[in-house]
Amino acid sequence: MKRNIYLIVLEISKIISKTGLILNLPILTSISFIISLRKIKSQISNKNKKKILIFEKSHGIDDIKHIINLKLDKEIEFFLLSRIHMKIIFHHFKNKEQKKYINYINNTLFFFKNLIKINLIISFNLRYDAEKIFQKIDKNLRINYIVLQKECLFNENALSNLKEYFLNENIFEGNHITTYNEVFKKMLISSNFAKNNKITVVGATRVDEYFALKDKKQENIVYFLIQIKTGLTYQNSTFSWHKLSEECLKTTLDIAENNQQVNFFFKTKILDDKQTYDQQKLIREKNLKNCHIISGGNSFNLIKNAKLIVAFNSTAIFEGLACKKKILVPYFENYHENLEKYIINTSESPNIFHAKNEKDMASYLDKVCKDKNEIIYQETDKDKILLENFIGNSDGNSSKKLANLIKDQAFS
Repeated sequence: MKRNIYLIVLEISKIISKTGLILNLPILTSISFIISLRKIKSQISNKNKKKILIFEKSHGIDDIKHIINLKLDKEIEFFLLSRIHMKIIFHHFKNKEQKKYINYINNTLFFFKNLIKINLIISFNLRYDAEKIFQKIDKNLRINYIVLQKECLFNENALSNLKEYFLNENIFEGNHITTYNEVFKKMLISSNFAKNNKITVVGATRVDEYFALKDKKQENIVYFLIQIKTGLTYQNSTFSWHKLSEECLKTTLDIAENNQQVNFFFKTKILDDKQTYDQQKLIREKNLKNCHIISGGNSFNLIKNAKLIVAFNSTAIFEGLACKKKILVPYFENYHENLEKYIINTSESPNIFHAKNEKDMASYLDKVCKDKNEIIYQETDKDKILLENFIGNSDGNSSKKLANLIKDQAFS
């Protein structure tokens, strides 16, 4: 019910925003921001908290919510704004003079700040075209702009392509950038996109809760549906993982059909996940009582209660390792060349089983399903190195790092 009301309000706010753009009235756009604004609930009450505006993105919000769950928000409060507003403004000014675009943004923020005293704006990706303009906020508004960069799973080839992208970008004019790992930070510096003092490695904060977890179970198989374009974002390629995703899913569904005593949860990355439509359709057509599709949302409870996690080029691999779970990664020999080219290498971990083909995958899945004993996680420094290299979090302290940085930016 609440979501339906919000969606209606959001549609009304979009109409107001578009009207403001047509009439060149930024005050209307600022009003559209305000009526669609949502506050993230906090357990701590404090009238003097600094207000922070977040351009909403599901996985980014998970990191912010973890700060709140740990009660690290004594001096800061967060407000969510749908990214659709930034896209509407961006498309309106796409082929127009940039000076007018910048002025409109600054005037909108001027009216907005008079009503909601924000001190900081947070975005979650340096490549979101509709949000880059906020690097140019008028300093007189006293609103800082930071980007909490979310992407982290890159092999050397993908990083090389990514570096090319940032070499062609203007130097970062915002206040600060956070990254999950050192690799991404070094790439940004070497591409002259940002200086060292403007980038901080904080790690993936949402992984902190896995390190602290004590009440774990081994009940279900959790399968993270394969994003058919994962790892290919920065490649000039028409290739996709569609065939691999189909082979893996059919293999898993066959095992599920023969092991009705085990529940299989199939997780999509986002609520409306277009990259996994075909996979979801296949699961529904199979119509097995022990197979369940989970659309979007947080993966914490799924991973916590997993006996085995099946994932491909996903942060779920590292969330699973932090939770001391066994992982299956489909690393089929038929795709060896493209796997080497596009996908991160996790072969060092003794807790990650790399299935070489469908038969190999089926055999391992079947063994896990039939084994009534707990699967033993092997303690190893190799996993700590993997966690540090990819998600910059091998100790469970990322939330504190991020909370301190946000506070510094909100109060500066």
